[in-house]
Amino acid sequence: MSTIKVNAIQHSGGNNASITLSSNGAVAFSNTIIFSDGSTQTGSANSFLNPTVTTSTYIGNANMSGGAHYFTYSDDYFGAEISSDYRLTNDVTYARVQGRLPHATSSGSSNPTFWALIVSHATGVAANNNPLTIVSGWKFRLPNGNDGDVFNFDFDEALESFGSAKIPSTGYYYIGWAHTYITGRVGATSGSWFADSTGDTFPQGSGTMFYKYRPGPITPTTFNSFDGNRVAKGIHFRLYPKNNVFAANGFYTIRTDKILSNHSIRVDNKLAGVYELVNHTGWTSNTSAVYTTFQPGLYSHYKLIWDISHAPLWERTYLRFFDYGATNITSGYYNSGFWLGSTGTSFAINSTYFGNNQGFVWLAGNGVDFKSQGYAIITCGDDYIYGLGVNRAVGSSNGNRAPTIRGSSTLYGYGTGDSYMEEFAGSYAGSTAVAGFCIFGSGGASRLGNVWVYGARYE
Repeated sequence: MSTIKVNAIQHSGGNNASITLSSNGAVAFSNTIIFSDGSTQTGSANSFLNPTVTTSTYIGNANMSGGAHYFTYSDDYFGAEISSDYRLTNDVTYARVQGRLPHATSSGSSNPTFWALIVSHATGVAANNNPLTIVSGWKFRLPNGNDGDVFNFDFDEALESFGSAKIPSTGYYYIGWAHTYITGRVGATSGSWFADSTGDTFPQGSGTMFYKYRPGPITPTTFNSFDGNRVAKGIHFRLYPKNNVFAANGFYTIRTDKILSNHSIRVDNKLAGVYELVNHTGWTSNTSAVYTTFQPGLYSHYKLIWDISHAPLWERTYLRFFDYGATNITSGYYNSGFWLGSTGTSFAINSTYFGNNQGFVWLAGNGVDFKSQGYAIITCGDDYIYGLGVNRAVGSSNGNRAPTIRGSSTLYGYGTGDSYMEEFAGSYAGSTAVAGFCIFGSGGASRLGNVWVYGARYE
């Protein structure tokens, strides 16, 4: 029986552990296992066969008990609390929100929705009208329950999402929330969120709770002014990090769910027979972009489908990847493609929208008098099987981990009878780690559309 021994598994530059893999699938750990939050567990070679997986401390409200009502759910609000209790930990990835129901709900799929948000603040010192930027968010539908009941939602179950759940290594980031007409609020429309405070009124003051009344669509947005900041002692929300995983080196991880009860590491990943819906966004009023976050270690690749009216300003359909700070990556794309008109006899190849080091991947053209429908396969690379980072040293001997895209679209002209078949392919070859992608219009908003994203799960 042959064995493979991997020595000096590194974490933050330290040589801390070794793992022995046998040909029969058995695994033995020696010395120390390093968890993703930097904590360690040390023992004999077999003491890790049934490892204890811990969860880091939540950020947010300290007790989730009692309290008076605060924001009413019958209006649109964006809120964030700039305080140490609500500051998220740098370099930690969050995965779950916990809150209290603002209203008794019993309508299931007709219950109201809300957004759990991560917001950034320039200084971490609360002051009226300091800019607040929404960098990521997850939209949920409230469960059935009574007024004040505690609810939990995993980010993986979000109806819509954008941005990354990983907090950057520097900066000030806090828990935010929103409930707006844009999120499809239906059913029960009264009730209020809970906050720890005395009294029924919340006067203007120097508190840390900022809010904006009727903020509009929830997207990566910066609010430079607010309707006010309130004296309050903790809105009832918490965020919890992901469960720890065995960390080899930074993004390179062996997930705990790969350690099976028979002490083997699961390496025979098989692609599921069907795609499952990751995100669907539909709109009937002006929308300029749709964001989808990758889910490392869960899906091997993604299938994007869209049906979008280009009126009034969408013009052309583009795609960009974004980084872990939810910032769009605007260079480093390498594209090729062609199209064929319905009455044409030859293809048009490599127009100005294609070529090397572009600012986007071109999906469809061209003009606000058209609508485009299409699909694309987005491949992140095999590293995502184990939750590894994307686009790490793509030009090195470590392998090509650049995300790539290949697809086809059809363009229809309103009232003109014109239509085109369009084909495209592209990749991103820059050095920035990719957290997800954004589909958007080159000139601005679309008045009507749908975007679906499906993931092919590893089982």
